[in-house]
Amino acid sequence: MPTGIGILFVLAGGACWLMGETWLVGLLILSSFFEAASAIDFGSSGIQPYFVIACFVIASQMRKPDFWRAGIDFKGKVPLLLLGCVGILSAFSLPFLFAGAPVLSPGVGIDRSMFYQPPLQFGMGNVAQAAYLLINLLTVYSIGFIAAAPAAKRFYQIVYSLLLLLIFVEFALVSFGIPIHAEFFQNNPGYAIANSANELRVTGTFTEASEAGLALVMFFAGAFYEYFARGRHLWIAILSAVSLGLVRSTAALGSMLLIVILVCAAYPFYRFPWTIRPGRLVKVLGLLVSAVWLIAGPVAMHLAEFTIEKGDTFSYLNRTAADRFALQLAAKTYFLGVGLGSNRPSSLFTSLLSNVGIIGTVIFFMVVVRVGQNARGPDTWLRWAITAGVLDMCFGVPDINQPLLWIYLGLAAYYGACGVGMRESAAVEPWLSRLTPGIEPGMTPPAHQS
Repeated sequence: MPTGIGILFVLAGGACWLMGETWLVGLLILSSFFEAASAIDFGSSGIQPYFVIACFVIASQMRKPDFWRAGIDFKGKVPLLLLGCVGILSAFSLPFLFAGAPVLSPGVGIDRSMFYQPPLQFGMGNVAQAAYLLINLLTVYSIGFIAAAPAAKRFYQIVYSLLLLLIFVEFALVSFGIPIHAEFFQNNPGYAIANSANELRVTGTFTEASEAGLALVMFFAGAFYEYFARGRHLWIAILSAVSLGLVRSTAALGSMLLIVILVCAAYPFYRFPWTIRPGRLVKVLGLLVSAVWLIAGPVAMHLAEFTIEKGDTFSYLNRTAADRFALQLAAKTYFLGVGLGSNRPSSLFTSLLSNVGIIGTVIFFMVVVRVGQNARGPDTWLRWAITAGVLDMCFGVPDINQPLLWIYLGLAAYYGACGVGMRESAAVEPWLSRLTPGIEPGMTPPAHQS
C-alpha cells in the first residue's frame, strides 16, 4: 500500500522524468537519504523511496536502443554483471543447499540472535535482497547513459546541505529536551527507529546513528579531499566533521580519522629530495593542532561516552559475537556462504563472506574498485567518498544494498561513462546557480561519444 511520502516521491519522479534526466539523478540522490521511510508498505516491511526512484531511472534509460546493445563504456561493467549473477544465484540456491544451518536472521536482530539462531530456510528476505541488488546494479548501469552535467553535483551539494541543517536543528531540539516528531519520513515498519530523545543522539532521516554517520563520513571524505588536495570547500569539510561529532557514530568517526590519514599520505607536503609544499604543510600542522585540542579538551570526554566506552556495552559485545559467528558460518559452508539475504551480522565484510562467500566478496570489492576508477580528475573526490563508505560499512553497516554506497558508485559511472550524446538541460543550471550562489560545480562535462 502506498504511503504519503511514497505518493510524493512517485509524483516527483514523474515530474523529474518530464523535466530532464539530470533532475532524475538529483531526485535519486535525495531519495537515498530517506532510509527510514517507506514508500510502499507490505505488512511488517516496506520499500524505501530510493528503490522506487531507481526504477524510474532504469525505465527512463531502457527506452534507449543502446541500453540493450551494451552501448555504454565505463570501467566495471563485467564485475557488475558477475556480482549480479553470483548474488542472485546464491539467494536462490544456497538456502536449499545448507538448509537448517543456524543463522543470524535479519528479522530477529543482532541482540536477540545471541540467544536464538533460527535454522536457515529460503524466504522472502532472499527474494527481496536479490531484487534490490538487481535494481542497484541496473541503476549504476543506467546512470552511465545519462549525459553528465554540472547540475548533478549541485543537486548533491544541496541535498547534503539540507541533511547538515537537519542534523544541527535536531541536535538543538534534543539538547533542550524538545520531542522530535518525524513519523512522516520515519515510517518504515521494517526498521527499528532510534529514540533520539532518550539516547540524546541524532539520526536525521535515517534509522540510527550508524546510518547517518555513513552518509556524513562519505560527504566529509569528498569535501576533505577537495580542501586538502585542491584548496576548496574548507567550511564544508568543517561542518561535516562537526555534524559527525553530533551524530557520534563510532564507525563513522573512525573512518573519518582513517580518511584524513590516507588523504594526507596520498598527497604529502614533502617529496624527495627537496620539494616542500608550504600550503599542504600548513594544512597538516592545522590538523595536528586541531587533533591535540580535541583530545585535550572537554569534547573528547563527551565523545568517549558514546564511542570508546561503547566497548563495555552489551550491544558492542553482541555485534562482535555476531561477526565472529558469521566468520564461523562462512567456514562451515566451505566459504560458499548461505545465500544473499540469509545472514545479517554487524560488518559488511563478514556479511559478504557469510552470504555470498569468498567469490562474491572478491567480486564485490572488484566492483567498488573498478567502478570507482571512473571518477578521475576533478571528480576524484568520489573515489575518497566511496573509500570512506566502504571503510565505515566494514566497521558497522552490513547491508550490501545500502543505497548510499550505490549512489556514489552510480555517480562515478555517471561522470566516467562515454555513451550517448550530451543532453545538458539549459533550464536547470541557472535555477541552481541562483539557489546556491558561490558554489562551483567543480567539474567539466566529459566528452560523450555517439
